[in-house]
Amino acid sequence: LRRQALHRDNGQCRHKDPMGERCSNRHWVQVHHLTPRSEGGKDLLENLITLCSHHHNLQHEPGFHSSQEEQRRSV
Repeated sequence: LRRQALHRDNGQCRHKDPMGERCSNRHWVQVHHLTPRSEGGKDLLENLITLCSHHHNLQHEPGFHSSQEEQRRSV
């Protein structure tokens, strides 16, 4: 699944800034569950998104709000 997610996302971070611009980082890209497994999220391609390590770490910070619905639609 990791390889499939990286291939689908062109090996690039999928985070979008408030202006809708996608992060261009292709280094240290990780796979993130849109719906966490602890909350019932599945290990399915449609529940995975690639994020650079910076944006992946931010996703797990309290108070960080990203548009996961927007990211889900762009997958």
